[in-house]
Amino acid sequence: MKNRTLTQKEIKKRVANTISEVVSNLFRMSNEAAQRELQSAFGEAMQNEQSLTTAALVYQLNKRIKAGLRGKGKACTEEELEVVLGQIKASAPEMASALRKWLKDMQARLPRQGGPGREEILNVTEKREACEQIGSLHKMGKIKKWRDIFESVAETFRAKGKPISGRTIKRVWENRESLFVG
Repeated sequence: MKNRTLTQKEIKKRVANTISEVVSNLFRMSNEAAQRELQSAFGEAMQNEQSLTTAALVYQLNKRIKAGLRGKGKACTEEELEVVLGQIKASAPEMASALRKWLKDMQARLPRQGGPGREEILNVTEKREACEQIGSLHKMGKIKKWRDIFESVAETFRAKGKPISGRTIKRVWENRESLFVG
């Protein structure tokens, strides 16, 4: 007796049922909920993280199925399909850890969101004013050490209510070129 050859439609239906069974076991949901999730994931794969994850899992399962049925042509027998579906069901426990590893790798490759950074104490006008004060103090020659000049300018800003150090004024002085360009 010759084995019955399955049609593409029958194969797709059986594969979809097996995939929904594996997904329901992995995500601990009912088989019906898994089928609904799979149907929504194919249409809206980029809508949310869970459907994207499900779509990625289904993609990997489909790759395994195609690898198992490769060389069989467009149709396969009942036994051949059962072997492939059995392999998928047997590999389901390892898929959970592989999926976690894949998601962790994917998360590491995502760009960092970042933030606005630390807000600057002095605005551009105040930085220019600080540079002018440093230049005039240096020109007058009353204060000889640069550290003392920076601290003196910082003291004038502290008197205005700006909590600032001599080191900050030194950085402003070192970056003065960018303040007066343009």
